[in-house]
Amino acid sequence: MNITLSEKNINTYSFPEVESKSNIKSLITGIILIIASCALFYLSSLASGNMASSLSIFGGVIMICVGLYLLIWQAKHEIYKPSGSVIKKVRIFYASEDLYGLKNSLENQDVKSFEKFKKQHEGNVQLSVVYSKDNQYFAAQVLKYEPFEYKPQSDILIAEGETAARFIANIKN
Repeated sequence: MNITLSEKNINTYSFPEVESKSNIKSLITGIILIIASCALFYLSSLASGNMASSLSIFGGVIMICVGLYLLIWQAKHEIYKPSGSVIKKVRIFYASEDLYGLKNSLENQDVKSFEKFKKQHEGNVQLSVVYSKDNQYFAAQVLKYEPFEYKPQSDILIAEGETAARFIANIKN
């Protein structure tokens, strides 16, 4: 399935197949860590030795930091509705001279041709990819850096099922 969204940016587009859900495991773990850290702070006030008190406070601070991280940054995740699989987002950078080749490969759905382009640590051309962990959903778009932002250079390609699995296998390599 290929949708034509040339004026849409994959980084801001809301996919109908993807929904945001609360990560219950992270929420519960974060709350438990914060409660445990409060208990450690209380125990540090009861401890008679400086070392035990210091270790309790240090442990409490670490647990509060991890708990807050889980509650604030890990509380939500996106999933692919049909399978319930978690969605991953990846940005792969390429050199400027690869722009038209990447764009043609994506538009022609030429899965194998992605192997010939050399990935870089940084670059002016970006292949932005959204995929499910079970490899049943794939969306990609080629973007080019223009002053202050990456702008779309291709339509957003969306693939599901076996086609998505082939794209993901070649992109990961």
